[in-house]
Amino acid sequence: CTSNSLRDLPTRTALKSWRRVSPSSLPDKPRRDAVAAFRQTTGHDCLAAHQHRLGIFTEPFCPLCDSGEVMERGHLLRCGQGLTEVSTYWEASALLGQ
Repeated sequence: CTSNSLRDLPTRTALKSWRRVSPSSLPDKPRRDAVAAFRQTTGHDCLAAHQHRLGIFTEPFCPLCDSGEVMERGHLLRCGQGLTEVSTYWEASALLGQ
């Protein structure tokens, strides 16, 4: 059973968003930065747009700045009030209780 699972793994995961992530595009250290970059690259993050798609949030808008913009990766670059994208990501994560 295990050998079949390992042999079928490339086929079963071919369409997963994380399969297209180049390891060289992620920071090597610290881990906190790599995790934030990976989650944002794959779209599986704690941001309001993703939580809204999952039906967890009622709306996809940014609660950090009340701009009315959808909270996704690109918005973090505009919203951070001088913070780095990674810092803004983790601030949003804490605020959203993730």
